[in-house]
Amino acid sequence: MAGNAYRLTLLAVAVAAAAVVPGATAVPQAIGEATIDTVAGGLSTRIPADQLPLATTDLVVDPAGRVYVASMAGPGAVVFRIDLDGYATRVAGVVGSGPLGDGGPATRATLKSASAITLDAAGNLYVADSYRVRRITPGGVISTVAGTGVPGGLGDGGPATAAQIYLPTGLAVDAAGAMYIAEASEHRIRKVSPTGVISTYVGVGLTADGSATTGADPATGATLRAPRALTVDRDGSLYVVGDATRSVYKVGTDGRVTPSAGLGSPAGDLPTAVTGIAATLGGGPTAANAWQYTGDGGPASLAAFGNPNGVAVDASGAVYVADGMVASNASNWVGKLRVRKVVGSTVSTVAGDGKVGYRGEGGPATAASLEAVTGVAVGPHGDLYVADGSRVLTVSAATGVVTTAAGMRAGSFGDGLLATAVMVSNPRSLTSAAGTFYFIDSVAGSADIVRRVRSGRVDTVVGGGTEALADGVAARGARFDNNVGIGIVGIAVDTAGTLYVASQAGGRGLVWKVTADGSLALFAGVVGDGRDQTDGRRATETYFDSIVAIAADPRGGLFVAVPQQVRRVATDGIVRTVAGMVPAPSALGDGGPATAAHVEPAALAVAPAGDLYIVEYNTNRIRRVAPDGIITTFAGSGKNGYGGDEGPAPDAALRAPAGAAADASGQVYVADYGNHRIRRIDASGRITTVAGSGATGFAGDGGAAADAAVDSPSSVVALPDGRVVFADGPRVRAIVPPAKASLTLTAAPARVRAGGTVVVGGVLRVAGRPAAGLVVELSRRAATAGTYAVFARVRTDSGGRFRATDRPRLDQVYVASYAGGVGILSAISAPVTVRVTAGDG
Repeated sequence: MAGNAYRLTLLAVAVAAAAVVPGATAVPQAIGEATIDTVAGGLSTRIPADQLPLATTDLVVDPAGRVYVASMAGPGAVVFRIDLDGYATRVAGVVGSGPLGDGGPATRATLKSASAITLDAAGNLYVADSYRVRRITPGGVISTVAGTGVPGGLGDGGPATAAQIYLPTGLAVDAAGAMYIAEASEHRIRKVSPTGVISTYVGVGLTADGSATTGADPATGATLRAPRALTVDRDGSLYVVGDATRSVYKVGTDGRVTPSAGLGSPAGDLPTAVTGIAATLGGGPTAANAWQYTGDGGPASLAAFGNPNGVAVDASGAVYVADGMVASNASNWVGKLRVRKVVGSTVSTVAGDGKVGYRGEGGPATAASLEAVTGVAVGPHGDLYVADGSRVLTVSAATGVVTTAAGMRAGSFGDGLLATAVMVSNPRSLTSAAGTFYFIDSVAGSADIVRRVRSGRVDTVVGGGTEALADGVAARGARFDNNVGIGIVGIAVDTAGTLYVASQAGGRGLVWKVTADGSLALFAGVVGDGRDQTDGRRATETYFDSIVAIAADPRGGLFVAVPQQVRRVATDGIVRTVAGMVPAPSALGDGGPATAAHVEPAALAVAPAGDLYIVEYNTNRIRRVAPDGIITTFAGSGKNGYGGDEGPAPDAALRAPAGAAADASGQVYVADYGNHRIRRIDASGRITTVAGSGATGFAGDGGAAADAAVDSPSSVVALPDGRVVFADGPRVRAIVPPAKASLTLTAAPARVRAGGTVVVGGVLRVAGRPAAGLVVELSRRAATAGTYAVFARVRTDSGGRFRATDRPRLDQVYVASYAGGVGILSAISAPVTVRVTAGDG
């Protein structure tokens, strides 16, 4: 993208360097491409396990006692490893969506789901991922080992990677390396041999031509009902639990299926779970006991399970069943939230009291309340691990006491951690002051919070507590609960660093000021029944209907956007309309007073000089209100699309712009939500794209910002250090300008030949006392004949010193300081032309 100030891959003819002004003082120039990185969210660093945000689906423990836990994370899933030192590391999956990632690092690959995980003897981790099974090697490389990504049931008898897998729910690997895949909705278990051939192991499957795999085999001839989880014991037998059968079955090494525990289905739905075998389910449920918690201390075959969805076997052969259902028997709710243990033919409870919640940590596991049991595993010393909603629990084999091994402490939200280590759910409404940026997030379940990133670390400054909104309430202790219609709709920080928070409740907009002592004070809006919206009233006497955004005025005061209008609270506390009118006029109003124009604000931005920018999501425009009150269209033709780069911003096509920000130099950045890009309008009014290739999702960290995949950016802010920070799906990312560096060279007296062109592969010695205006330009022949890609240009200042920019990304070529010369430090793939042009000396 030629012309992009953040992506200066400057195409020029070789003689361009001769155009210098004798005696001019060189200004250090940014040479290179802007890069992109995540600055908040992403779970990219090691995290204390007690700060780990979890929505557990399954877990497994390796022989060293390290716990791997699968968790949903936004639209996808991730897998963490919890090490023995109590820290967790993300080992697979990204937060958000992105490329499949096969053949590369698992931490950059997308997992659409992680409904089950398991390990093999070699330490490979397997993940049930939607319509695939993925494998992560001990070195962290991910690949697909079963499934094409297309739902279905074909492929038996051929390579597993060419077969169709349908929503795998359970995984197990035996000692020989054979993998077993439970497909609950297909009512079967598939087997992938160590050589990679897939077949149906239990249940009725389909071959590549669609014919059934029925036969005399006692396993494949059987009919399963929704097998959900699997495990293999040390003898090679396979244990299966199913949510439709509410039972545990054992598949022996001979392929024969026998019931191990459980009554089976509730009354009225009682066909045996497996046909073709002689055994029948003992006892049988009745309408009275179908959903009850029964059977402890008695025969396992008579025990009632609610919804067994996890299974594990310890070294002694004891079977553990995660029973995670909360069900209704028409008269009351009954919690089936327990972990049961089957030893021989006897069943007992080892964790859970059947009640829903988080209670009993530090006491007997059987007296503790669980939330959502989804998996169970046994550690090398017999300790039991339970995937329970937002926690991983440990039940000591020696004492039976339950403790939390991982899971975020209530109300912490990762405070104090590196911002890149935490989970960010729905960042929006970015704002900043003095290099610190703030954003609204919703990681507190149904409640909104305001998070602050300062010196790379995150903390929560507003929300997350339980107190109702009122003057004097601690900002950190307040609750903005969307369940009752109270959410945070905008934030702003003024030049003094004061934070303002706009909330919405029952169609009534309020703006709160966070005072120096950290409490809330009502700044604008009416708490009572007042409905007066006329100009000239005090802010706390003025009714605001449906606030959509706020922005601080650098001259003092606060802008408040409501439907069809922008109003300003002046420093004297009086409210006046600055743009738009109600009812809205039909004419756009460009060129006239903003107060007579038609505006549809969705977000606001204010330039240091006082220009107000109104982001209009619905009309695909950015409007500008000058300090004199005249409104114009600043960017966007109104056409819904993408186009116009390198041209005038008002002629460009935007698609649902959602945010804007102005930097100190007068450039304006636009979060082009529908185009998955960040656009920039420079001081001359020209628009370019500075981040986002148009591909949706998350990819590209550490690379060129213009090549990155960006996911519907919703807001943007420019920081004093030159970074442009934007909300990108479930994370906050930054466009990082090229690093600037200067060098000073000294040399022995001699003359320099002007206009010479040489090809070098090491150090170019510039002999003589450098004169002012002396230019050294490094370029590489480009694809177009006769042109060169210039990647470094140095020029001496009036004191005869060179200044240059360290440019490490193009072919890893460096310009560095040497006594008497400019050095090319690393190998390059093509000849480099170094052109020396004399200055005024």
